[in-house]
Amino acid sequence: MEDKKWISASEIRLYTFCPRAWALEQLEYESDNQWEMEEGTKYHEEAGRQTIAAYEQAKPLQTKLRHQTQILTTLIILVLLCIMAVLVRLIVK
Repeated sequence: MEDKKWISASEIRLYTFCPRAWALEQLEYESDNQWEMEEGTKYHEEAGRQTIAAYEQAKPLQTKLRHQTQILTTLIILVLLCIMAVLVRLIVK
């Protein structure tokens, strides 16, 4: 095993997911459970695809909500400006 000065982002990700898996990788341990590992990888890849699909499906709703929020914010600002204008007229009189 070579001396490393840098820790990669993928190592940090692996460590936060499973410190034991990270340690075994550092020791260059080859598991006897290759089939289970391959099945686990397939499972996680499918879960990732489903997560991305759900995110992509939610994008239009997020965009719609963002636009509605911008419109509501603009309306609130306009109402506050009108109230301020009325108050200024009352005070000036």
